[in-house]
Amino acid sequence: MLKTIQELAFNPTLLKLWVVIVIILAGIVVGKLVGRVIKKLAKEIELNKIIKNLLNLNLPVDSLLSKIVSWIIYIIAVIFALDQVGYGSATLNIILIFILVIIVILVLFSVKDFIPNIIAGFIIYAKGNLKKGVKIKVNNLTGTISSISLLETKIKTKKETIFIPNSILIKNSIVIKD
Repeated sequence: MLKTIQELAFNPTLLKLWVVIVIILAGIVVGKLVGRVIKKLAKEIELNKIIKNLLNLNLPVDSLLSKIVSWIIYIIAVIFALDQVGYGSATLNIILIFILVIIVILVLFSVKDFIPNIIAGFIIYAKGNLKKGVKIKVNNLTGTISSISLLETKIKTKKETIFIPNSILIKNSIVIKD
């Protein structure tokens, strides 16, 4: 009976299982602790107020940042645990591919308006009929072009200055007034 308990205790498969369990539990504990510390630090430096003043965004940055760090630690712990049983590199590759796909999707969403405006800016420059000082009418807006960049055109009306994305100028009828 004693020999069976010793064999069971030193069984390589069970030993690996215990190591996996310890790694995952340690990852959970460390992730929660580090998340709490980051949240407290962010509250002490008033990160939410700083972000609100700089970017004019009212987001719970302290909570978001602490959760992101906690989840990164959880994922690292799972990867280390899976590495103990021989699945670490495959899992890491899948996670990296997943992260890259998310990054590509986010980049595509962020430039979906940027690229058409740049192309429209090149078209406006190539045609040459819209220049600084030209009076135009676009939709219900009448004013004088004060500047043209690759992304937008600045038009001064009698009361205000309006920035119009170049893609809108290309898509709509423009009346050039003399």
